[in-house]
Amino acid sequence: MVHQGFNEALLTRPPEERLRRRRAEWLRGAGRETPPGRFVVLHVGLCVPRKELPRALAAVALMRERGVDALLVQIGGRFDVDQRRRIAALGLEPYVVQEPEVTEDALVAAYHAADVLLLPSSYEGFGLAALEAMASGLPVVTTGAGGLREVVGDAALVVPSGDPAELADALARVATDPSCRANLAARGLAGAHGRSWAATARGVTAVYEMVRADA
Repeated sequence: MVHQGFNEALLTRPPEERLRRRRAEWLRGAGRETPPGRFVVLHVGLCVPRKELPRALAAVALMRERGVDALLVQIGGRFDVDQRRRIAALGLEPYVVQEPEVTEDALVAAYHAADVLLLPSSYEGFGLAALEAMASGLPVVTTGAGGLREVVGDAALVVPSGDPAELADALARVATDPSCRANLAARGLAGAHGRSWAATARGVTAVYEMVRADA
């Protein structure tokens, strides 16, 4: 089987000034300046039902209730009316930023500037965002639904239930435990090794060569 790959630019950490600017963009987008200690939870993908954005919102709200200054950054989707109502009901409007469209460079910087990737999906065919985060050294918290479990292996904190309280617990581990962060980053980089788009292209070429040899 030939899997999807990641952009090899993710393997190189952008300059720190670029990452500081990226975080500052999110803070300004949330109507805030630069409060210390802000914990950035990243979600990359669409906002369709199977992505379970309400779980992510509830988990971030719980973190804030517990005293963690958390911010949710959603990239690649557009909140629907119900999701925006949910954001308002949870009091998260100052703590949620959405970027429906970004350049590839901005996405690479986002993976390196955030503190954790949260994927609370109820189903994923593959889970490209998880692989991209792993290649960036960004810790991942996920449900492991669908193809996600195969992608992350032992390189993520997996919460199969998708329960927001359990997701918040997992996020809190990343936020407060440096050894957990370092371990997830190292496992993620190891798990992403050899899974770039170049490797995907080689795999597809090998399939074509096999078919041609059998013809």
